[in-house]
Amino acid sequence: MPELIKAGLDVARLNMSHGSKATHERTYANVRRAGDESGHSVGVLVDLQGPKIRLGTFGEGPVMWATGERVTVTVEDVVGTHDRVSTTYKNLADDVKPGDKLSFQLDAKYLFGSPVAGAEITLQAGGDRPPSFNSATSDARGAFRVLEVGDGAWKLRVTREGYATAEREVRVDGSAAEDVEIRLDPTQGVTIDALLANGQPPDRIRVAAVDAAGETVATGTYPTGENGRTKVSEVPPGSWLLLVESDQSAPVTLQAAVPGPALRALLPPAGQVHIQVPALANDAAAAKVVLTGPGGPYRAIDWDGRVKSEWELGDGALSFSRVPAGVWQVVARAADGRSWTGTVTVTPGGAAEVVLK
Repeated sequence: MPELIKAGLDVARLNMSHGSKATHERTYANVRRAGDESGHSVGVLVDLQGPKIRLGTFGEGPVMWATGERVTVTVEDVVGTHDRVSTTYKNLADDVKPGDKLSFQLDAKYLFGSPVAGAEITLQAGGDRPPSFNSATSDARGAFRVLEVGDGAWKLRVTREGYATAEREVRVDGSAAEDVEIRLDPTQGVTIDALLANGQPPDRIRVAAVDAAGETVATGTYPTGENGRTKVSEVPPGSWLLLVESDQSAPVTLQAAVPGPALRALLPPAGQVHIQVPALANDAAAAKVVLTGPGGPYRAIDWDGRVKSEWELGDGALSFSRVPAGVWQVVARAADGRSWTGTVTVTPGGAAEVVLK
């Protein structure tokens, strides 16, 4: 998202035809967060879905039709067979006449090992390509489709409460897609009791679980319940480093064992940090910034849910809105080997600026 905003994004479109309420809320929050951190106002366009005309369910899996075969389409609620299928559009018989041509779009099915309905599927681009905002939700058969996917390598990410997050590499090359099976493993997850520095629970928290190699294995935004308690079911069994943050706090790290006891997350107060590298103000060279404090590098959850400790500069500048209070060593390194350093002191609720030389 920061790269898109830097490239000139003014309005982000939410396609309400696909994905769940939770997916759209998370995307909306990511857009708002990236816009605030960039200092650029980004509008959100909500594209409401029109009427959906679909075939009904089939009793024995996929059906193949050869050219010239006859099939009956009925508005009755029946289980589909090779010879007779239902449609969700009850006015079909009133709107067509003999000789009209009906077109059906047949989709490749991405099936779970045993049907899991309500799973959220998102796409992540490979390489340096821009991210995709396409998403989908599995139906009662565990099937889904993601529309308007460009050619190239993609990573399908599947999340569902009560199951460990699953990922699968797929490639789109313009030819017919093959069926892909993604198995979701049930998990007990982890329970977090989150409190702000004032003793009050936040309205919601963002959580990311990271493995020993630094890879994010589960991530999401969750509303808090009584006394700030949240159940994060997507974290798989094992030992993980959890990053927990809220809209009113800096991130905190916790060691978690799943299954295991509930974790107490005391969310520290945060301050803002504005970084300037004058040497890069009019320089197109790629550069990244690392903040290091007494406890190690500053890590936070990026707009796409991934945990990052290196952050891209844009036109020699970068701002953070939620950095823990303390003294931080700031280092910027360009891809061509140049580097700049500085020190900044962050206070709760304050705004600090550092110019790297």
